Amino acid sequence: MSILNIYIISDSLGETGALVAKAAISQFKTENYKIKRFPYVYEIDKLKEILDEAASVDNSIVVYTLVDEVLVGYIKEYELKTGLSTLDLMTPFLDAFSEKKLELNLLENQVLYVS
Repeated sequence: MSILNIYIISDSLGETGALVAKAAISQFKTENYKIKRFPYVYEIDKLKEILDEAASVDNSIVVYTLVDEVLVGYIKEYELKTGLSTLDLMTPFLDAFSEKKLELNLLENQVLYVS
């Protein structure tokens, strides 16, 4: 039986991505999955290395919780070029919050997100 390989990429610990992936996989009758977390990803070189690994493994999906637009854009381009399955967990929330035109202040160590 095939194993689903879930790659979690985060600019923090990766806990959110892992929890969402586990919640989603729990909806299926399977224990044939592996979750591999990649925390503190801030550079394209490291991101490319992870994406290349995921693309080389059968039945892979990349779940990411990055807020840096450059890194998010790189993943989206990579997906278009390679067909690698990816799922962006943060951008829809950030876009929704930005649309509200609230004056939200990011935490000190966060990258500014502009939609």
